[in-house]
Amino acid sequence: MLERGSRPVSDDLMSDVLRVFSLPPTARPLESHHNARFGEELFKKALGELGYPGFAYLKSRLCLNPAQLLLLALDSDDLDARLAEALPWLPFHFPDLDWGWLTTETKSRDRQNRLAYVTLLASDVAQSRGEAELAESLRSRVASLERSRLANEDTLAKNSMSQAERK
Repeated sequence: MLERGSRPVSDDLMSDVLRVFSLPPTARPLESHHNARFGEELFKKALGELGYPGFAYLKSRLCLNPAQLLLLALDSDDLDARLAEALPWLPFHFPDLDWGWLTTETKSRDRQNRLAYVTLLASDVAQSRGEAELAESLRSRVASLERSRLANEDTLAKNSMSQAERK
């Protein structure tokens, strides 16, 4: 049933498969129309499970592809500042994200400005660490989003900001 796709793969089984076959987190399946809203604790646990140092103590068996986690975070209306600060870590540590899927999904949700900003920050970190090839690769991702940049101003997952804070 799993092989035919008639039964979904559980998080526990997915964790075991990834571990046994030494697959990277980017091999986890992506859900195109995942509309679930994550609470901050789930974001923290998912980041910890992926190895983010700030939340490593919260490791769980929550199996999310880093691209899906990034999309869910970018699509959030309000994120804790610590979570927003962690977002550039995802493209920096997982540059082999499924960029085609991620770009399509962010465009369909009008979040391409947010993705470009987070990716640009990751590129700046790579450049400052002397990882020129990674920095250039990430900058090319930003450049591919430039054509579809939205003219409206946005906050990075902080819609609760007052107008004074936005200025």
